[in-house]
Amino acid sequence: EAVIRADPDVILIVTMGIVGERERQAWSRFREMKAVREGRIYIVDSHRFCSPTPLSFVEAVSQLVKLFHGQG
Repeated sequence: EAVIRADPDVILIVTMGIVGERERQAWSRFREMKAVREGRIYIVDSHRFCSPTPLSFVEAVSQLVKLFHGQG
């Protein structure tokens, strides 16, 4: 409920495989949220984002920039 009230511009799902796609489908039913209406629900690699090395941190930030600016 708090996320729906916050009406985020983007939703990031940090997980792997089919679980991530199920999460995306679950969020997709909330059409009143800007992120859903604009198709800005993204699944990102949990290894890169949750256990970063110096290199993977740079890659993770680069991926976010591309996603947030329509290049991903």
